[in-house]
Amino acid sequence: MQFTITGRHQHLDEEVREYVRAKLEKVLHLSERLESAEIVVDATKTGQRVEAVMHGPNGHRFVAHAEAHDLRTAVDVLEARLAAQVRAFKDRLTDHRP
Repeated sequence: MQFTITGRHQHLDEEVREYVRAKLEKVLHLSERLESAEIVVDATKTGQRVEAVMHGPNGHRFVAHAEAHDLRTAVDVLEARLAAQVRAFKDRLTDHRP
C-alpha cells in the first residue's frame, strides 16, 4: 500500500511520519484490498487536524478527519474512524443469509 503523508503549515519529521504510517497500517490489516492512502496533517490555531483518504476496491473511498490539541490523539481518532468505515464496508459485502 502506498502512503502519501503531507504536512500543511508545518514540517513533519520522520518520527511523526512513522507513527502515522504505523497507525494506518492497522486499518490495512482489516482489508488487504486497500490500494493507497493520502494523509494531510494541518496545524491550526486550536491544535492539529488530520485528514485521510484511503482508496479501496472498485473506486471506493474512505474519508475521515479528526482534530485534537495533540497530534497523536488526532491520529488515534482518525484511525478509529477509518477502521469503522472499513468494517462497515466489509460487512455490507458479506452475505448474511442463513
